Amino acid sequence: AIVCSHDLVANAAMIQCQQLGYRIPEDLSIIGFDDIPICAHTSPPLTTVRQDRIQLGKSGYYALESLKNRVPIGTLLLHAQLIERNSTGRCRE
Repeated sequence: AIVCSHDLVANAAMIQCQQLGYRIPEDLSIIGFDDIPICAHTSPPLTTVRQDRIQLGKSGYYALESLKNRVPIGTLLLHAQLIERNSTGRCRE
């Protein structure tokens, strides 16, 4: 399996692997990160991790405000969601 830090990187990896003769997901699973709109339209559609962009923006704002006001920043925990599409398959035994 290949896990990529961004959906565009995952799509490029998927294209390269297909050009090398690998079948996605039969031979190799590929997953991206961000769930950009193109993910549902790649061939095969790309499995990805979706972030809550509004919460991410709010967290960034609060962190910057805290730094600006010299307030210590604690841990920010943002939840993500796995969006399963067709670029991942079951592990072979």
